[in-house]
Amino acid sequence: MTNKAMSTLYTEEVYKHLKPWHSNWPLSTEIRLGDYGFMRGRRFERLGNISEYGIDQVSDRSAETENHESFSSDGKTHVDLQSRGEASNQPIAVARAAAHISFLGKGAVFFNLAGCRYKSVEGKAALEKPLIELGDQWNRRWVVVTDLVQPRSTTIAIASEATGKLVIEADAKVDEIDFADASIKFTATQKQGVGYNFLSEEHSIPLLAFCALRRRFVAPWRSEFRTYSGGGIEACESEDEVSQHGGEPADWQFVQLK
Repeated sequence: MTNKAMSTLYTEEVYKHLKPWHSNWPLSTEIRLGDYGFMRGRRFERLGNISEYGIDQVSDRSAETENHESFSSDGKTHVDLQSRGEASNQPIAVARAAAHISFLGKGAVFFNLAGCRYKSVEGKAALEKPLIELGDQWNRRWVVVTDLVQPRSTTIAIASEATGKLVIEADAKVDEIDFADASIKFTATQKQGVGYNFLSEEHSIPLLAFCALRRRFVAPWRSEFRTYSGGGIEACESEDEVSQHGGEPADWQFVQLK
């Protein structure tokens, strides 16, 4: 499977299961709030940051709680957990707790984020006016990263063959694996038919959400921005002022993309 095909399958799977979140690809890509670029299907192509246009009002707010985000491709992924010291059909009991992740289908995904911290742009509506004022300097197809997820532990695998398997082991002190526990450190010990696996303890940003300028269809318009935290969605309290051009509502508004 080509890298392009794998990225397409993966980004679609993430959006299908975690909408409105999109995936960051490649997972090692550095992203910060205020980054802008194109959407290529479900993949974000970063071009820069809005600070380059003199827009420096991007401050963030963070959710106080940490949460767990996870999914597996429907009917194509199976996980068998093995406790430390358990024989599990082996002649010798395993020294470490392990997870045996089996895949049945190309592009099948195992996705697990533990200790998720959610960050959002504070006052998203305030970005509308300066972006509109950029005029032709701002491509109306661009989107802006206004929300992101920073987990303390990331475990992601993508199958590249019709059948595949990944075995990951926990550090020696762990008796049983709990994928919601961000303190557990994992190491991949066996891999077959897996085109991509990503194990990270910190610093990854696997999930993004966006706002963008879109045409108005009714006026006046009440902007409905959203904040993402704990896997749920809360409506923000903001209602932007309707921009005026010659006494008429503006053609464009800065809205949250679903």
